[in-house]
Amino acid sequence: LDELVAAGEVLDVAGGKGQPAYVSTRGFALAKERIIDALEAWHEAHPFRDGCARLELRKRLGLADGYLGLALDAALADGSIRAQAPGFALTNHRVELPPAADEFLSALLAQFEERAFNTPTWAQARDALAPAELAPEALEDLFKTLVDRGELVLVGDDLVFHRARYEQAVQLVRDTIEARGSLSAGDFKDLIESSRRYAIPLMEHFDKVGLTKRDGDVRVLAKG
Repeated sequence: LDELVAAGEVLDVAGGKGQPAYVSTRGFALAKERIIDALEAWHEAHPFRDGCARLELRKRLGLADGYLGLALDAALADGSIRAQAPGFALTNHRVELPPAADEFLSALLAQFEERAFNTPTWAQARDALAPAELAPEALEDLFKTLVDRGELVLVGDDLVFHRARYEQAVQLVRDTIEARGSLSAGDFKDLIESSRRYAIPLMEHFDKVGLTKRDGDVRVLAKG
């Protein structure tokens, strides 16, 4: 086996995780081809999405994580694919939106920015703004594309905020705690001119992402 490894005829695809796992060089090349085929199928099925998540690729291909990682690295290195949120895309893939989709995205972003911290759910916004010519699957993909690109921020299961408003909330929390030493949920609700329905999940989200931490009934900055 050592001789085959030295000759480049077999590879350890365990990725340094656990016991070595060897495959032939030809088998590894086929795995890379399968990644390309899977991405082609993904782009065809989801033309409005920028990239395919790694977890989705793993599910489609049924490859061990270490093996998949090495095959992805090889495909990235030779230029077959590129890193693209939320995962990977073929190098030549470009999202081209029809006018109806482009107008829908613009209207969606405008509504979430205007509604600030009293936003509709995605389902409510979709039902209010969706053009008849776009299929439900296309609408879902368009929404996910905005989340993937960071233009919309999903908090929990159904709270959605425009990126600029989300960053505004982050800055309000940071500035207020630096000035006062702490921030209660009630004061945060007043700061963002919203209700507990939005304020509480946002505060819990800020705890999870490491902006704040609980100190009794108030929040303080997690760092500094």
